[in-house]
Amino acid sequence: MPAAPRQFRPGRAATAVAAVALVVLVALGVWQLQRREWKRELIAGIEAQLQRPPLELVEAPREAGALDWRRVRLRAELLHERSFALGAGAEGGRLGARLVTPARFGDGTLLLVDRGFVEEAELPPHLPPHKQPPGPVAIEGVARSLAALQPSWFTPDDEPQRRRFWRLDPDALERFLGEAPLAVLVVAERAEPESVLGRVKPVKVELRDPHLGYALTWFGLAAALTAIYVHFGFARGRAASEAS
Repeated sequence: MPAAPRQFRPGRAATAVAAVALVVLVALGVWQLQRREWKRELIAGIEAQLQRPPLELVEAPREAGALDWRRVRLRAELLHERSFALGAGAEGGRLGARLVTPARFGDGTLLLVDRGFVEEAELPPHLPPHKQPPGPVAIEGVARSLAALQPSWFTPDDEPQRRRFWRLDPDALERFLGEAPLAVLVVAERAEPESVLGRVKPVKVELRDPHLGYALTWFGLAAALTAIYVHFGFARGRAASEAS
């Protein structure tokens, strides 16, 4: 006796649920591919921005956000007594942090300057004399908008009383400095005199681009859902045939 043909009977409810879930999973995968293209264009734009000649900052810019990832050059007075540590880390087996000092423009505006990695023993309030030269200092680096430097949920709160900052919260900065600085952090790459800097490195674009992996995950889930749905449909059909 010939074997009964395989029957595919997933049922209306299962079909409706699977169809909706499949559309959602595929849509999420396509969205991640679109996000990947957007991220790649963003990175390319930033890298092109970094290749432009330095912008001479002779006064505080009106639009701080427009300076994000812009290479700049400035000459200003560093307010060493208001220096603070940013974050924490280690280089060459030594613990330390980024040394940040506000710089005063001729119009009175404050601008934050990241002077590079400094070992813990030389961080404020123990800044050594050779890192506190009097008078204006020439600095070249890359400007980052404070609004674009979004901390994670796990970033500790700023500690102005310890002169240690983690988030660069505007309110905490204003309380510590006694006035609100411009919402820009200049990450220094070189300076004159060089002694004002700690260990500095060329600024590079380090934006994560995990979207292809996310897209493959969503498409993989869609494929798995399809396989489960097909298996379920044939299993249900076989059970129905055996019962009849």
